[in-house]
Amino acid sequence: MFDPDSIHDLQYSTEKQIMDRKSARLPAKDFAVPVVAMANADGGWLAIGIEDDGTITGIDVFEKNINELECVPFDFCIPSVQVENKPMDVIDKDGNPNHILRMHV
Repeated sequence: MFDPDSIHDLQYSTEKQIMDRKSARLPAKDFAVPVVAMANADGGWLAIGIEDDGTITGIDVFEKNINELECVPFDFCIPSVQVENKPMDVIDKDGNPNHILRMHV
């Protein structure tokens, strides 16, 4: 059973309708499609700062992107989509303390 509070599950679960991983390097507008898709379904979870292959790159060095990303449900989705964002402590691929952003749509 998928546990959205588990870093392991966010990192290694199969990406599907209710779960997706995205790099924090992507432009904010690229997140609109998965946010809208999840909103039109039964909701879901985005793990931002985890690459598609499960590598944790984190969000700490992408502060500008993350600030813009948190506005995606309002700026790029019509009508606006309600989300809940939760930063989570992680150790990144280089062994450094970092964070991911878990977005619940």
